[in-house]
Amino acid sequence: MGVKRFKMYSLLASLPLLEKSYALKTIIIAIIGILMPILTLTAYLMITAPSNIREYLDIYIVVFLGSIFGMLITSFALHFIVEPIRIIATDLQKYLNNDKYIIKLPIGIKDSVGQIMTHTQYLIEKITTLKYAVDSTALIDPLTGVLNHKAGIERLQQDISRACREKNHMLIALLDIIQLEEINKEIGNYFGDVCLTQTVEMLNSSIREGDWLARWKNDQFLMILWNIQNTEPNIVLKRIQQTSVKTSETGGLLKLNFNISAYEYKGTMESNVKKQTNLLMERLEKALIKANKTKKGGITIIK
Repeated sequence: MGVKRFKMYSLLASLPLLEKSYALKTIIIAIIGILMPILTLTAYLMITAPSNIREYLDIYIVVFLGSIFGMLITSFALHFIVEPIRIIATDLQKYLNNDKYIIKLPIGIKDSVGQIMTHTQYLIEKITTLKYAVDSTALIDPLTGVLNHKAGIERLQQDISRACREKNHMLIALLDIIQLEEINKEIGNYFGDVCLTQTVEMLNSSIREGDWLARWKNDQFLMILWNIQNTEPNIVLKRIQQTSVKTSETGGLLKLNFNISAYEYKGTMESNVKKQTNLLMERLEKALIKANKTKKGGITIIK
């Protein structure tokens, strides 16, 4: 029943020129309504009085100019009427891409759009409060099921201490899904979440027991690989990069690419493990930011 109620809207949304603009849909409908009287008058005159059309020419011109003027005024006014919808959509997109983005919508307006703004503002504040409460105690990323950022840092510090004690080598890698921001924007965050979960499935199937993953940021994952003394890091990372995720999209397959920055840790440690961990991750993040500017999948091994 709910889907049927949106049937006409879905039809309008599928038209190429109207696909991405709610304002344009509204304006086009208003223009059709405004032009209908002039089109009706034209048809009436052509049918009933084709020989006396000049007698009605003045009336026709006045009605025509009035319709055009009304169309312009209506389009201008509708632009401002639908502006809150655009602002809500834009702010929600920014919040989904960055949960630290602060949304401030006007509240207390009593019409339908005003209620949408009031309820949206309330829900975002509730979600933000709940998220901070969960983040302060949780260790698992709820979407992907791997360690979250906080737990990843703690586990990495433990592994650095372990590698130093055992004189063992481990590969610390930061992976970024290049297209995720574009996917969220063009297709939607639901599909972006599907890409994230399938990325984790692929990475988990590519690493060995004892290795681990953590979700570092929205589109980034921290990956730790142990016992790589006899393996070239580039070979390991290329193998993972070539096992790219393929996830279905309407009309075909979407192949995801990764930028990877990595560091081979060889068991040498400063006295302050926390400080060393933070400095190392800063270097990996800077290398990843530099690689992401090219928008191409690549591997950077820092020394």
